[in-house]
Amino acid sequence: MKIILLSIFLFLSLHADFKYQDVHSLDEFKDFKIYTPKSRYFHDNLQLKKGKLLVGDIEGLNKLYSYEKMVRDLLLVLSQKYDYNFMQYVAMLTHTQLLTLNAFYEKYNITPPEDLSKVGAFNSSEITKKYNILLLDSLVENKKAAKLSVIFMKKLVHMYAKTLKTLPKGFKRQLLKTNAFNKKILRMFKKGLRNIELGLPIE
Repeated sequence: MKIILLSIFLFLSLHADFKYQDVHSLDEFKDFKIYTPKSRYFHDNLQLKKGKLLVGDIEGLNKLYSYEKMVRDLLLVLSQKYDYNFMQYVAMLTHTQLLTLNAFYEKYNITPPEDLSKVGAFNSSEITKKYNILLLDSLVENKKAAKLSVIFMKKLVHMYAKTLKTLPKGFKRQLLKTNAFNKKILRMFKKGLRNIELGLPIE
């Protein structure tokens, strides 16, 4: 009987947090400080010599874009629940990187695979399923949320490295810089997780 009651309690607890899986407008996250690069930054990117993008390149970029948006959305929701500045900061970072990718999509007359104005909405059913599973799992406890945050960034670094292999030189050079910054952020995430495990203050 105790096991049954405990199961019901856990289900209701998780279900109460399930509301975080609803689709939100980005405008609802009032504390989310969006850093928009200066127009000159995009201008410089768009002035890079246009190389040839292969079908496989576009598919790789689309997967990278969708995954990075998923990371942004997860961190936005989790930062509201746990009030960790480092999560919101990386959400801002990933959003800025998505804006940079948008500039390249514009250069090549390609429609971005996702709508950045929506949080929790994805055109990919695979990403939607992954988002829902990861979010529900992360909302259970802060340590698990921080640990998953490290995993998100590790995967993002790996996806950038894989996608960059066949891209045109100008595009590759810019995204290499982006991924170098991703690695710095990964180290910051690891520090945040270590502090949680040691019971130290979290930023």
